[in-house]
Amino acid sequence: KLRPEDIEKIVTTWKAKKDIEKYAHMADLSEIEADVEREGGRHLIRRLRPYRTSENRIDGVVVTYTDVTNLREATESAKRREAQQASVAELGRMALGEASLDELLTRSVEELGWNMNVRYAKVLQLMPDRGWLLVRTGIGWASGTVGRTRVETGVGSQAGYTLLHAHPIVVEDFATEKRFTPARILREHRIRCGASVTIGPTSAPWGVLGVHETETGRCGFTVDDVNYLLSVANVIWLAISREREMSRMQDETRRLRHGRRGGARRGPSLIKRPV
Repeated sequence: KLRPEDIEKIVTTWKAKKDIEKYAHMADLSEIEADVEREGGRHLIRRLRPYRTSENRIDGVVVTYTDVTNLREATESAKRREAQQASVAELGRMALGEASLDELLTRSVEELGWNMNVRYAKVLQLMPDRGWLLVRTGIGWASGTVGRTRVETGVGSQAGYTLLHAHPIVVEDFATEKRFTPARILREHRIRCGASVTIGPTSAPWGVLGVHETETGRCGFTVDDVNYLLSVANVIWLAISREREMSRMQDETRRLRHGRRGGARRGPSLIKRPV
């Protein structure tokens, strides 16, 4: 509710006083509007139109503000989902095309950064001894991290904890996290929040896909964000499964060729007929 004593305060606070004064002196007083952002992230539309008396004489300016925060958030969310869906489609095309696994992994973490508004992302591969995860690729991390840094499995890291569960793990604030101990790589980069999912089946995982951030304002992972992360992990697993199957087929082809060559070298068998 607008009170008389609020009028001058609101105009001054929103820095619209000069705009209104300028509008009042315009020759063509058609209605105009502008976007206004208030503190706290609220978005409003400010409309200016002339105030006319009963004699149709202009005697001031009518200023209205409409809060469109929810509408803008819904529009931006829809655009973000659309971009994420297009990203999954492009990654799927790469997974079924000629791109190598390393190329797909690199593109995947880049896409996650763009479409989830985060600056840190990584793919961790589970080592054969299943005690460690290796940072296979990533963005945002210090030089020398990729290909060298290992992360403990189990409750010694978010990635390890993710492998223990059949659902995504989301951390809003590592300062209050009690389920597991943040890995050293996260502490060194002052990571504030993160989300991670398993790559591959839970019974035989290949690794973990994760995104992280240091700024609280970027830490609001939505259900759509988590589903996008899961979709990217599924595309990665598709490419890994395809690569494994192609490797198996190539090995089988080589084995069959080797067998045929061996048979040719032995030559035909001599069969003795009975006298």
